[in-house]
Amino acid sequence: MKSFLENICDYILIKHKEIISDICVIFPSRRAGLYFKNILGSKIEIPIWSPSVYSIEDFIEEFSSYSFADNFKLLFELYSVYNDVIKNERALHATEIDFINLEVDESFDSFYQWGEMLLKDFDIIDKYLVDTNLLFKRIKDLKEIEESFPIELQESFKKFWGTLFDSKQTNVKKNFLKIWRVLGKVYLEFTARLKKNGICYPGMAYRKLYEDSGNIINNLKWKKIIFTGFNSLNPVEKNLMKVLVDKGVAEIYWDADDYYISDKYQEAGSFIRKNIKYFGKDEIKFEKYLVSDTKIINAIGTSSTVGMAKYLGSELKEHFTNGDFKIEKTAIVLPDANLLLPVLYSIPDEIKSINITMGFPFKDTPLYSLINLLIDLQNNYVIENGKIRFHHSIVEKILLHPYVKFHDTSIVYRIINYMRNENKLYFDISDFKADVPKILDVIFNRIKNVGEVSNYFSNILDIISFRIDKDDSKDIDYKKFQLEFIYNFYTNYNRLNEVIKEKEVEMTFDTYWRILKEILQKISIPFTGEPLKGLQVMGLLETRALDFENVFILSANENVLPEGKTQNSFIPYSLRKALKMPTYEEDDSITAYYFYRLIQKAKNIFLIYDTDIGQNVKEKSRFILQIENELLHNNKNISYINKIVIPETYNIEKKSIEILKTDGIMRKLMEIKHYSPTALKEYINCTLQFYFSRIAKIEDEIEIEE
Repeated sequence: MKSFLENICDYILIKHKEIISDICVIFPSRRAGLYFKNILGSKIEIPIWSPSVYSIEDFIEEFSSYSFADNFKLLFELYSVYNDVIKNERALHATEIDFINLEVDESFDSFYQWGEMLLKDFDIIDKYLVDTNLLFKRIKDLKEIEESFPIELQESFKKFWGTLFDSKQTNVKKNFLKIWRVLGKVYLEFTARLKKNGICYPGMAYRKLYEDSGNIINNLKWKKIIFTGFNSLNPVEKNLMKVLVDKGVAEIYWDADDYYISDKYQEAGSFIRKNIKYFGKDEIKFEKYLVSDTKIINAIGTSSTVGMAKYLGSELKEHFTNGDFKIEKTAIVLPDANLLLPVLYSIPDEIKSINITMGFPFKDTPLYSLINLLIDLQNNYVIENGKIRFHHSIVEKILLHPYVKFHDTSIVYRIINYMRNENKLYFDISDFKADVPKILDVIFNRIKNVGEVSNYFSNILDIISFRIDKDDSKDIDYKKFQLEFIYNFYTNYNRLNEVIKEKEVEMTFDTYWRILKEILQKISIPFTGEPLKGLQVMGLLETRALDFENVFILSANENVLPEGKTQNSFIPYSLRKALKMPTYEEDDSITAYYFYRLIQKAKNIFLIYDTDIGQNVKEKSRFILQIENELLHNNKNISYINKIVIPETYNIEKKSIEILKTDGIMRKLMEIKHYSPTALKEYINCTLQFYFSRIAKIEDEIEIEE
C-alpha cells in the first residue's frame, strides 16, 4: 500500500514531469515537505531540478511584505502599545468611571501572561478576517446592539454584554470590561506600529495577503501550485486556494478516507466535506482503507503514565526482536508532551536510532530546577562584615542538585556537614577552608545588577556543559538531551536580553526574575536529530500527511485525545461562535481527523490509555469507543484486542534487621552503669533503636537552628 506522499510523487511524475521544476507543492507543515522531497528523490533516476516545497505558513510569508517577528519582540511591542493606549484613554475620558481605575504602567511580568493570550487572539482575528470594529465596539447599553449589529449577531452579543451589565458585577467582570473597552484601539495601534517597523505576526500577514489576493497571480513564479494534505482551512487560505484554482493555476489533493467523509455524523470529516462543497467538487472518490483493510487494533488500559511507558517498552522489545516491525515504519505518538521522558527511558536498548519531532516542556528539565534555585539564591542573602552570605537551605539544595553534586561529591558533603556542625545559618564559600570545584566559586557569587546575569549564567552553564560532554560514564542519548536543554536555554535567554536591550527597558531584579521564569515555563524544546531515520517519536500535529504501518498512541484518554473544552482566550465562546472563529468544537473535529487519518493506513495500532482512578478519574478516549461501537461493525477484517494490563512490579523480599549479641556488644552493655527512664522506654519500644542510640552511638542528623 502506497503512502499519501508516494501517491503525490507518482502523480507529479506522471502528469507534470515536463514542468516539475516550475511546480510548487504546499503542505500543512514543513515536516511533510521534508518526507515528500526524500520520497521524490528516491523515485527520480536522473538529476533534475526539484519542485519548490513550502509549508503554508512559509508560503504566506514568501508573499508578505513584512517579516515574521518572534514572540519576545511582539510581546514587548504589544506591552508598549497597551500602556500608551491606556494613558491616552485616561486622558480622553478622565471623568468616566470605566477609565478612572484603569491601571497605568502595568509591570511587564504581570502583563506577560495575558499579553501572550491577547497576541494569540489577534492572530486568530486576522486569520478569520474578523471585523474588529464590530468585535471590540464599546457598548453602553443593550439597546445599542439592535442599532449597531447585524440581526444574526445580535443574540450572541446581547448574551455576552448582558452578563457584563447585570447588577451583580464582580471585580473580575469590572476588570475584564475595562480592558475589553480598549482592546479595539490596542489592536489598531499595535498593527499600525508593526507595519511601520516592517514586521508582523502570522495572522497579520494572512490578512494582508487576503487584501492583495487580486495581485497574487501576477507575482507567481510557478506554472502549477499543488496544495496537499489540508483539512481545516481558515478564510484566508480558502480564498487564496479558490483564486488560484479558478485561474487554473492550482490543484488541491485531500488526504482522507471514505469512512469519515461519506458519513455526515463523523466529525473527523466535517472540514473536508465543507471544503469540497466550497471548491465546487462534489464527485471526489476517496479510498476505503478503514472499512476494508486488515488491521490489528489494541486498546490497552494501564495505571499511571509510567505504566503506559513501560507497556510501550515491552511491546517494542517484543516486536523488534521478532522482526515484526520495521523501525522506519513505526511511530510513537504522544498527545501529552509530559510523557516524553518516561517513554524515552522505556525504549529498549536494541533500538539505536530515535528521532524526536515534538517539543518537550523546559519546566520539566533538571536545568529549569537549577535556574530556579540560582534565582532563589540571589534573593536570599545577607551582608555580614562586608561578606555576602547565602541562606543555608538554598545552598544545600544547590549543592545536592545533580548538575552540581557530581563535580565533587566528597566536597559537597563536607560543606553540608560543615554548615550543620557549625550551625551556619548563612554561608560564604570562603568560610570553607578547602579547595572547591570551580563551579562552586562561580555559583556562590552575588550578582550586583541585571547586566551581570548573563555572564553569571554563561559561566555556570559552560562548566556544566563541558563536564556533560566529557563524561564517559553517560550514554550518548543522555548527553544529547542534557546539551539540548542547555542550548535551548541559551537561545531563548539571549533573545530575551536582545529584545530588552533593543527596547531599552529598565528592569529591577524582581521584575527580571519573574519575566525569566514566565518565559522558561513556556519554552518547548525541539530536539534535533535525523528526521527521516529511526523510530519516530512525535506529537499528533506532526503526523499530518504522514503514514506509518505501526502506530503507538499513548494517553488515549478524554481531555487529552481530544483536549476537551479548554480555550485560553479573551474572546468568549458566544462571540467566537457568532463571528465564525474556531471554538473547542472545531478543535475536537481537527483532532478527530488527525486520529483517523493516522490509523487509516496503519496495520498495527496500539491505543494505550491511563486507568488511574485517583483524584481525577480518567476515561478512555471517545475515539476508542467509536472504534468499538462503529468501526468494528463496518470492518470485519479488524482484529480488536481490548485489555487491562498491570505494570510489572518487583517484589523486594523484606529482611528483618538482627544484631547478634557478640562479646563486643555484651562488653558495651556492661559498661553502661545506669539506665535512664528514656533508655528503658527505648528498649521496650524498639530494641533496634536502643542498639543504634546506646550501643552504636549513632546520633540523629544535625539540623541547623534558625
